[in-house]
Amino acid sequence: PRSRPINLDFAEGAFSNDDWYSILIEIAGESVWVQTDNGLMVSASHPELAVEKPNYRFVMAGEFLHLDDFKLWEVESDN
Repeated sequence: PRSRPINLDFAEGAFSNDDWYSILIEIAGESVWVQTDNGLMVSASHPELAVEKPNYRFVMAGEFLHLDDFKLWEVESDN
């Protein structure tokens, strides 16, 4: 409830309305890495990323977002 949007990084690129894209988001501790299959990549870190996450949300610009074959998994650390 107390979370506020924080812009950590920005990638400039284009997405066609007629195509589907894959996106990979990896969060580990304070760091996040994001890449899309059309070549966009960003990474950033912030202390507020290293918290238990009760949910996820997609904040975007534009009229709509379609999601298909959404998968979420947790990878155990060796540490």
